[in-house]
Amino acid sequence: MGHESGIGNDMKVGSVIKVLEKYKIVARGVGEKEATTKGFRGRGITLLLGKKSESKIPIDWDHQLMLKSESQSKLIAMKKFLFTPQCRKRFILNYFSDITDLEKLPRNCSMCDYCMDQKKGIVRERVVYGADKKETRKREKKQIGQSKKTDTYEETLRLFREGKNPSTIADER
Repeated sequence: MGHESGIGNDMKVGSVIKVLEKYKIVARGVGEKEATTKGFRGRGITLLLGKKSESKIPIDWDHQLMLKSESQSKLIAMKKFLFTPQCRKRFILNYFSDITDLEKLPRNCSMCDYCMDQKKGIVRERVVYGADKKETRKREKKQIGQSKKTDTYEETLRLFREGKNPSTIADER
């Protein structure tokens, strides 16, 4: 149903229907028979209000564009957080402009994955965009001592660039 409607997926369709129910625009079920089961799956939807033409529906398009822009900014910030080669706590404090805690934060917070790797002697290389793919795949963590491990950061970035979604990447890790 989500694909046919152009909304995306069935979960989004269900969310839209819940909002329409909340404002008494639609009801689940057909006519007098309303779905009493919690797991409603396509038994019909009744329109409670008269149909309106698109031009009479009050939509603030400027506000919708602002929300879209804000969501994209948040997504970009989240990508930066995931792939930043620096202290995660410092990144979060910078994002929220928490200057007081930022000044108190030591160089190595000892709490995030990046700082813990630093304590172990693992040095993360900064990713150079446009670098040769074979070279990027061959890159490994530089570690003080005998063992070498594949850099989690770079491996995750490689999988992301290959078009895999974050949940698939998490499953592979």
